[in-house]
Order: sequence, then C-alpha cells, then structure tokens
Amino acid sequence: MRIDNDINRKNADGVILPIEMPKSSTYMVPAAEFALLQTTDSGKNYINNRYAQMYLFGNILNQKSYDVGLTILTDPFDQNPCFKTTKIELEHEFIISDQKTIIIQCLNEGTYYYSYRYMDEFYISDTKYYQKCCVLHMFLIYGYSLSEKSFYTLGYNRNGIFSKIRIRFDEFDESIKHLDKKEHRYIMLLNNNNNYMEKECNLDLIKFWMDQYIKSKNSRIVQRGVNNEIAVTDNLIFGYRTYDYILLYLNYFIKNEAPFWEYDFRYSRQLLEHKRIMHERLTILCKNKLIKEDIVGQYNEIVECANIIHYLNIKFSLTKEHSIFVRILDNLVKIISKEKNILEEVLRLI
Repeated sequence: MRIDNDINRKNADGVILPIEMPKSSTYMVPAAEFALLQTTDSGKNYINNRYAQMYLFGNILNQKSYDVGLTILTDPFDQNPCFKTTKIELEHEFIISDQKTIIIQCLNEGTYYYSYRYMDEFYISDTKYYQKCCVLHMFLIYGYSLSEKSFYTLGYNRNGIFSKIRIRFDEFDESIKHLDKKEHRYIMLLNNNNNYMEKECNLDLIKFWMDQYIKSKNSRIVQRGVNNEIAVTDNLIFGYRTYDYILLYLNYFIKNEAPFWEYDFRYSRQLLEHKRIMHERLTILCKNKLIKEDIVGQYNEIVECANIIHYLNIKFSLTKEHSIFVRILDNLVKIISKEKNILEEVLRLI
C-alpha cells in the first residue's frame, strides 16, 4: 500500500520518490528498511525469504529495564544487497555545507536521503513529540515540494498514527541546530540496486531463518560473525525464547511487581506484524504448492491471537483495566502452544 498518493512524481515544484506503507512500522529503523524494500519485487522477496527472526532485550528479566524492545531482525541498509549506499559518518559531515540543498539534489537524481539521529522531533510540528520532548529519530526523506517549502518522510504523526510526515524547511533547520556533537549519527544516501535480484521463494533461506526462529539461535552471530564483540555480548534473546521473557514481563504487572505506567505495549504491534509477515510467507509457499492450504488456515489462528493481544493492549492504554493482562497472557499462551508445531511441519514439508 502506498504511503503517498503523489508517488513517483517529478516536476518543477518537486519530487516524490516511490515509497510504501511498511509491513513493520513499530520502530523507525526497520520501518524505513521495509518501506523501501517493498518498492521492488526483489525487495519484497528479500523480506519473505529472510525476515523470520525476532529478538528482545534480556534486561527485562532482572527488571533493569521495562523496555521490551521486541523487534524483527533485519539487515541494515548498508548490509543489504538490495541497495546501493553512501554513508557519511559524523566526522565527515563537514563536507555537507547545506543539508537542504544536498537533499533536494539527491531527490532530483532519484536518491533517497536517510538521516540517522540528525533531526529532533521537538521542532517538527507534524510529529507526536512536537514541543513535548527532545527525540532524535531516524527519517527516510523521499520527497520535497518547493511551493510547500517542505520535505516528506514517514513516521508517527501528531495523532500517533504512522503515516506521511511533512517537515517544513524552517522546521528542518531548527531540528538539526541543537544536536549534541557527541551523539552517534550519520547520513546515508540510498538507491535501489537494480543489478541484484532476490528470487521468490528461496527455500534454503526460508528454512534457515525459520529454523533460527524456532530454535532461538543467536542470529546476530550469523550476521556479524562469531568473533564480533557486539554479537556475543549484546544481551539479546532470540526467536521462540522471546515468549518466555514476554510471559515473565506480563507477570510483573499481573502480580503488581511493576507500576503500570512502565508498561511498554509496543511489543504487541511488533508481534502482530511478525505474524502477518510469516502468514504471507506461508501463503507464498502454498501458492507454489509446497505446503497445503490447511497449514495456512492453522496459522490464521496465530495471526488472530496476535491481533487480539494488540487490541487488548490498546484497550489497556485507554482504560488501565488490570484484568486485561491475564487475557493478553492467555492469548500469548495459545500462540506458544501452536505456532512451533505449525512451523516445524512447514520445515518438514519444504
């Protein structure tokens, strides 16, 4: 689904490059990656072949943090063969004398401009943090309009809905003025790599990543190498084991061992997005006659449980009704009891 009705427009007033509503929009970094991958068939295949793994922060076990951080594991732009990238790190930012001019030039040439922690949402009126608090976020700029004196990106708008975001030129100037020089940030110029083609239904990749998920393997080691310090020391929990931690997390609140205002329900949106992507993966396998329709039907129940969990979390955010936690837990237990059996059967068949 397109996020901008003026898609792929180029005229004297400005440029709008292709962009899609991301299949995962819980967090800004994966959202940008999904939004751009989904603009090509190769990118869509890349998602379905590979993005089956999830992880979360292990710190919730000892209650050092209540940020669950449940996230679909993706490949960064500069490690993804679907893209051609040029990365400008903080120490080299002096080569950019005027960011607005560079952005417009890039967009005119069909190049996306990815700003990592350069813009403060406090100064951007179309975002939910406007004039509330300082939040350095990541933005994929895909268009501009000279008549509106604005750039276009995607993110959570002032109503908390993920959508097209308008950044006025004057707001852009303010948003990059007040940065801490010690903050890690970078700029990345992005183009789709038309020389790379990811084939549909790559069974070796699908089996590998589904196995990583089911067996809770440390996929950061796969991505970064067994000798990579970050991959080894990051306190991350992978795959099916993440459910154990979410159950524990829910029990903190069920037993009143944690204050309800610390409850981070973003995990439920990411859980639902993961199940929808997995369902699409199984649908493609069925289309290619590798599994039967009844397996896809069984997985519909998993998606429905995830959907219920997500809407129960929305209800809790509005009502603070304590009994909702038990209903969330019950539906999560249903997913845990069924999903692995379904996916193991899929692996056996393909």
